[in-house]
Amino acid sequence: MAGLHANAQTARTSVSAGFELGLPSQSAYKTGVGAALKAETRISGPVAISVTGGISSFGQKVLPTQNAVDLPAVKFIPLKAGARYYSGNFFLEGEAGAAIKTNYDKNTLFAFSIGPGFFIPFDESKQGIEFGIRYENWGNQVKQTGIRIAYRIGW
Repeated sequence: MAGLHANAQTARTSVSAGFELGLPSQSAYKTGVGAALKAETRISGPVAISVTGGISSFGQKVLPTQNAVDLPAVKFIPLKAGARYYSGNFFLEGEAGAAIKTNYDKNTLFAFSIGPGFFIPFDESKQGIEFGIRYENWGNQVKQTGIRIAYRIGW
């Protein structure tokens, strides 16, 4: 197990691609699904910087005053940069950037997120599965708990 811990820590740069689930609260949107690509590089010991881009799609809630027809999904493109602090295979991450609403009014919203996660390496490689959970706010239009499951490869 010590070898796994050491190898996970020696990856200077990594890329991950994963599935994202958004659980909005106090929002006009239903559960969202999406995908994201993240790149990160260690800058000093346990500190890494990251950039993330993806796409998320949310169903809309039907209000009692609206017709009970299905409203089309609303899509966002979140683009963020941030930092991670590692303790073993666990990390705390904070990011900020923009969430671009791609349909209707095409707004660009300020986005930020913060939350913990962990990395499970495969054997003695720098590849593995990453899990994360975060609080996320996109211009006060989407306040959500985000869950991310991703495949990560490092070098």
